[in-house]
Amino acid sequence: MIHIYLLKILNQFFLGFLIKKKDIILYLKYNYLIPVNLYLKYNSIYKSQALMDICVVDNINDSNRFELTYSLIFKTNRLFLKTKISARRYILSLSVFYASAVWLEREVWDMYGVKFLLHPDLRRILTDYGFKGFPLRKDFPLSGFFEIQYDELSQSIIVVPIELSQKFRSFELVNPWIKWKV
Repeated sequence: MIHIYLLKILNQFFLGFLIKKKDIILYLKYNYLIPVNLYLKYNSIYKSQALMDICVVDNINDSNRFELTYSLIFKTNRLFLKTKISARRYILSLSVFYASAVWLEREVWDMYGVKFLLHPDLRRILTDYGFKGFPLRKDFPLSGFFEIQYDELSQSIIVVPIELSQKFRSFELVNPWIKWKV
C-alpha cells in the first residue's frame, strides 16, 4: 500500500519502477534526483533515514556512460534510485540530505570521475593526491601510467613512467576474439 502511494506522488519524476517484495527501484532522470530526495527525506510517511551506498556501472559505449544507483533505507524498506549521466555532466550532491553522501560521493569521484556539484569536500580519498585518471573506468589502462621503484644510486624511491613494448595502450574495446573464426 505504501508503495502505491509513493508511486502516485512521484509519478511525474521517474521513468520507470520495479517492486520486489519490500524493495522499490525507481529509474529517474539525473536532474530529478534532488526533488525526489527532498520528498523522501522530509515526508512524514517515508522519512528516509540513511544513504547506504552509491554504486556505479561504467557503460563505456553508451552516451550516458555512468549508471548511478543510490541505496536508501527507510523503516524496513529499501529504495534504490537509479539514474544515468554522461561523463561530461555534473550531478548535484546529496550531501545536504545525508552525511554519508560526503564520503560516498568522494569515493565515486575518485574511482570513476563523476563530478558532484555543490559537494563540500570533493578531493581524492582512495588514491594519491597526484594520481592521474580514474582507476575503475573501463578506459583506464590495466598497468597504469607510472610505477614506483627504489633507486640504489640515490637511495630513495622514485616514480618512473611505464614504457611498454607492446601496444597495450591502444587496445580496442571491441572483442578481439571475433576475428578468430574457426
